[in-house]
Amino acid sequence: MWIAACVPGPERAAFTGMGMLFEIENFVPELKQLFSGYSFSEDSTVHVGMMGQGDPDRGTFELAPLNRHEVFLADDDKLWEWHVDSLSGLFRGDRQPVQPIADCGLYDDAFLILEWHVVSLSYAIGDRFDHEMQEIYSHLRRRPEGRSTGFTHDFMWQVAAFVLGTRPLSKAEFEAIMAWLERLCRSFASGPSSKNYVRHLRNLYTPEDDADDFEP
Repeated sequence: MWIAACVPGPERAAFTGMGMLFEIENFVPELKQLFSGYSFSEDSTVHVGMMGQGDPDRGTFELAPLNRHEVFLADDDKLWEWHVDSLSGLFRGDRQPVQPIADCGLYDDAFLILEWHVVSLSYAIGDRFDHEMQEIYSHLRRRPEGRSTGFTHDFMWQVAAFVLGTRPLSKAEFEAIMAWLERLCRSFASGPSSKNYVRHLRNLYTPEDDADDFEP
């Protein structure tokens, strides 16, 4: 069984709320070929899929083992498989990041794709700890081909590959994006078991009356 998305309601709608997220002319050659004939629109929901069995809404979902190099991309109807050798092989150009990285607007689509998938993963297997996400962003920034630390690391490695494969980002820009996300997780951490970063992401996409409170 393959899971196309585990994010319901307004959180799912936010993934398509920024206009055209995907322009095929920006894709790496392998993805251009993979998606030849596919028509992207503002409502396209192509994303990194998860393999598993069960029902996330009932807490019975179990993920299948993950090979980070075999990336499954999905929309509501189709599934594509994309082999990725390395993240560093997807870096393009030598452009320096525009600062401030989080406010310049040039990387909003990359942030959205990365963080939407964090929410998606959390719906499937539970909210991720702040320190866990901080470490994963740090690993991706400092050692993009480094040894796996677990499923969440491998999944986010695939999401990072998806971002790099669909938009031209240099190594410096990628590192700056990951560094900012790392700092954000650190700023939300309030203890070894806090999950405030994911709750922050949920609050971005969820009506205010349904938003969760942060842990003290």
